[in-house]
Amino acid sequence: MQSALTLLLVPALGLALGVQPVHAHGGTYRGPADSVPPAASPGAAAPGGSASGPRQGGAPTSPGARGPASTPSSGAPGPEPDTSVWQIWWAYNREAYVDIKAAIYDPDPGAGGAGAFLGLGPKKFFRARLAPTEKDIRTRIVPALVRILRTESNTDIVTGALIALAKIGDAEAGAGPSLAALFEPFLADKNQEIAETAAVSLGILASVPSVPVLSHLLADSRQGRRWVGGKPEVPLRTRSFAAYGLGLIGHRVQDVGWKREIVATLARQAASPALSTPDVTVACVLAMGLVPLPVEPEFGPQLPASFSSVHTSRSAQIRWLEDLARSDEQHDLVRSHATLVLARLVADLPGRADLKQSLAAFLLRHIAPHSKEPRWMRQCSAVALGTLGDADGEEIDLAIRRSLQWTASHDPDRDTQHFAVIALANVASRPGQPGFGPGSGTALVQQYLQEQLTRGESMMRPWAALGLGLLGRSLEPGNGVREACAKPLRQGLRLARTPREIGAHAIALGMLGDVDATEILLHKLSAPGEDDTRAFVALALGMIGAVEALEPIQEILKRSKYRPKLLQQTAISLGLLGDKQLVPQLIDLLRTAGSLSAQASLAQGLGAIGDARSIGPLIEMLEDPQITPLARAFAAVALGIVADKEPQAWNAKLAIGINYRANTATLTDGQGSGILEIL
Repeated sequence: MQSALTLLLVPALGLALGVQPVHAHGGTYRGPADSVPPAASPGAAAPGGSASGPRQGGAPTSPGARGPASTPSSGAPGPEPDTSVWQIWWAYNREAYVDIKAAIYDPDPGAGGAGAFLGLGPKKFFRARLAPTEKDIRTRIVPALVRILRTESNTDIVTGALIALAKIGDAEAGAGPSLAALFEPFLADKNQEIAETAAVSLGILASVPSVPVLSHLLADSRQGRRWVGGKPEVPLRTRSFAAYGLGLIGHRVQDVGWKREIVATLARQAASPALSTPDVTVACVLAMGLVPLPVEPEFGPQLPASFSSVHTSRSAQIRWLEDLARSDEQHDLVRSHATLVLARLVADLPGRADLKQSLAAFLLRHIAPHSKEPRWMRQCSAVALGTLGDADGEEIDLAIRRSLQWTASHDPDRDTQHFAVIALANVASRPGQPGFGPGSGTALVQQYLQEQLTRGESMMRPWAALGLGLLGRSLEPGNGVREACAKPLRQGLRLARTPREIGAHAIALGMLGDVDATEILLHKLSAPGEDDTRAFVALALGMIGAVEALEPIQEILKRSKYRPKLLQQTAISLGLLGDKQLVPQLIDLLRTAGSLSAQASLAQGLGAIGDARSIGPLIEMLEDPQITPLARAFAAVALGIVADKEPQAWNAKLAIGINYRANTATLTDGQGSGILEIL
C-alpha cells in the first residue's frame, strides 16, 4: 500500500524528483519509488502479505481485498536508480535539524530554547503557546479517533487511526483503560496491513504490558499464532514489525528489567535458524540499537559474547553485535546494520577508548582502498565511522578522517562517497578529547569540503554544501571556521542555477542560521524556478528566522492551492516564522481544496504545526462520510501529529543516520509499506 500522507520535506522530495505522492498505512513516504534498491520481501505476497489488499497503480482497493500474491524480490541486480541525490538523505535525517513544534510552542526563542536549537537568527519575536492541552487531547481527539476505529473498516482510515492513537499514547496511569486493549484485536485482522500496523502501534504506544504479546509474535510461538487469528504461522512482516515494536517500548521504558528482557528476546530471535529473508534479523538488530543497556562499572574481558548473556549489560550487547557483524554466515544486510548499531552503542559508552579503537580498526578495513567488502558494508562503515570519530589529534581519529576523505573522493560507489562526506562533517564537528589537541582537525575538513563545493564534480557539490552546514552548525557564532563554512555557501547559492544545488545550499545555510544569507535566499525565492527548489528556499528562510520573508512566503502560500509541492513547505516556513494567521488560512484552504494531493499537504501541514485551532476542522474532516476515505485518513494522521507525545516522529529514532541503501522490504520499499515510511 502506498502513501499520499507526507510530512515536512517528504512531498518536496518525492515531487522534486518527478514522483507523485503514493498512498499507504495512513503513513508517509520519504523518497521516490525508485530511491531504494530491490529488497527481499518477507513472505510470498505483495506488501502486506497474502491477506493484504494489493495496490494497483496507486489506487486503494476495498478493505481486506485479496489479490494475486506477488513473487518476492530476490534482490537480484537490475537497473539501478539514482540514489545519489541529497534530498533522499535529507528526508530521512531532517528531523535532527528542524523541530517545527519546538519553534512554534516556544514563547521566547531568544532565551536559548527552540530558537537556539534551530540556529535561528537575531530577528525573533514572541510566539503564542499553541499546543493542544491535555483536555483537548483526552476529550476531543482521542474519543474521535476511537469512534472511527470502532466503526470504520477502510484500511487507510483504520491504519491511520491506529498510528495516530499510538502516537498520542495512554492517559496518565489510572486515568483510563490502556489503548492496547483496543489495538490487540486488530492483530488478527484478515488484512495483513492492518495486522502489522497493530503490532507496531503497540510499540509506538510504549505499552509495557504488550511486551509478552509482541515477543510471542516475534517468536512465531503457539500463542503468537493465536494472536494473529490461528494462522499456521505468524507472517514474517508481522514478526518484523513486532521486533521494531519491542525496540520502541524498550527505548521509552525506564525499568532496566524490562529493557533486559526485550534485548534478550531480540537476540534470541536474531540467533534463530536463518529465515528466507533477512527482514526479521535486521529488525531485531535495529530494534536492539534503540535499547542501550546500562554501562557496568568494569567491562570484564572474561564476559562471554553469548546470546544468553547479551541482556546483562551494554558491553554484552556490544560483544554480541560485534560477533554478528564479523560473522561470515550472516547476511550482508544484517552485518551492515549491525555495524551501525555497534557504533552508536560504543560512541555513547564513556571512557572506553579501547573499544572505539578496536571497532574503528574493523570499520577502516571495510573502506580501505581495494576493499572487497560489499557496498552495503562500505556504506554502513563510512556512516559508523562518522559516529565514532572526532576532530582531535589522536592517532585513530587522524586515521578516520584520512580514510573518510579518501572514500569521499575515490570509492567506486557514489552513495558510499556521499555518506563519507556526511560522516567526515560529523567527525569534524566534535572537538575530541583534552590533551589530544581538541578541534585541531576541524579547519582541514572545512577546507576539503570547500574545495569539493567549488571545484568538485557536480554530483558532489550539493553534498559538500550539506557537509559545511553540518560542520558549521556545531560551532559557536563568531567562530572563524563557522564563518569559513558560511561564506562559500552564500557565494555558491548566489551562483547556483540547478535545483539540486540551490536547494542544498539553501538548507545548509538554514542549518547554520546564517542571517547574512537572507537577501540571497529572498532573491532565489522570487526568481522563476521549480516548485521544489522554492520550497527548500522557503524552509531555509524559516530556519534562519528571516521575518522579512513573511510577506513573500504568504503570497506564495496563497498561490499554492493547486501546487502541493509548495503548500507544505511554505506552511512549515511560516510556522517557524510565527505567522499567527497561518492556521486559519490553512483551514480555509483545506475546506475548499479539491485535489487529493492538496488535501494531503494541508492536513499534514496542520498536523506538523500542531496548533490547537486545527483540532475542530480536522475532526470534522475525519468524521465526514462525504469526503474520500484517504482524505479522512489524512485527518486522522494529522490529529496524531498534533497531539503526539514525542517531539519527533516516532520512527525518526530509526531513520536518522540509517543507511537507506542497505534495505529490506519491511524497512523501506518505496511503496509506503516499510517501517520508515509510516507516519
